[in-house]
Amino acid sequence: MEKATIITTLDQVTTAKELVALVSWQGVSTKQEDICRMQDIIGHSTVEELNLLANDIGADGYPDNPKSTTFSGRRGTRDTFYHLLSVIWNWQDLLNFWNENTNPDHKALEEAKAELKKYEKWHIGDSSRIKELNDQIHEAADKWSEEYDKRTALEYQLKVKNQEIMQLKAKLYDLMVKENGAA
Repeated sequence: MEKATIITTLDQVTTAKELVALVSWQGVSTKQEDICRMQDIIGHSTVEELNLLANDIGADGYPDNPKSTTFSGRRGTRDTFYHLLSVIWNWQDLLNFWNENTNPDHKALEEAKAELKKYEKWHIGDSSRIKELNDQIHEAADKWSEEYDKRTALEYQLKVKNQEIMQLKAKLYDLMVKENGAA
């Protein structure tokens, strides 16, 4: 039986799955050479591998049953994966990837667009069905936009709270140094 190798440095990583595991364990490095290495790893990964990481919520039987909602107690990779992407990609690329691969409304939106195109092509004169399909498209886009705005607001609040924590830690450190220096 082969002994499992534990990956502890970014230089040992060869796949996106290993990268997500390392980031989950050690956090994301913001050194420029590490960011370039992470971009290289993600850039050479298959879309299928990235989809598995992007949609893994820790459900039983994943990836054999990606629609399962029964949680196994195993930590999914989705949150870590998107955190990693937020460091190495710009927001537009991240948003496009999420829309294409993880957005639960994406399939319905694509189906409505395809049906709209088909209907427009075959039934040019019937505007009521076209309006109905356009309304479905706009409704799905509005729903996604609201969720994106909520997530952005929560991420900003988290950033502000983290800054407050750092300031309080700095004050505590200053007080401890002052107290030890005066003693």
